[in-house]
Amino acid sequence: MRLEDNGIFIVENEDISGILCYFAKDGVLFEDGFRLEMELQEMVFFPGSIHAVQFPEHLLLQDEDEDTDEEIRQEIRTQNEQWEQEIRQAIYNVIGYVEETSS
Repeated sequence: MRLEDNGIFIVENEDISGILCYFAKDGVLFEDGFRLEMELQEMVFFPGSIHAVQFPEHLLLQDEDEDTDEEIRQEIRTQNEQWEQEIRQAIYNVIGYVEETSS
């Protein structure tokens, strides 16, 4: 993750991967995982410094294995959609809601 000079906060797939890893291995909530990622990357924000958030075009969550049957693949897609929304909301909760931009 990084904050551009124009106030756009860019979240990358590696950041999302870290947040998911904390959740899967230790049960760390997404909000707390994002805070941990910020600390590890030594990110410090001041009020008003973030004007927009840019997420990866396709968040890399759970992979769908080609050998998996369609019912399980649909469950994975549904879980991914839920996690994507929860991760976005967690990030907004930590930094305060700002406009989302497309990548």
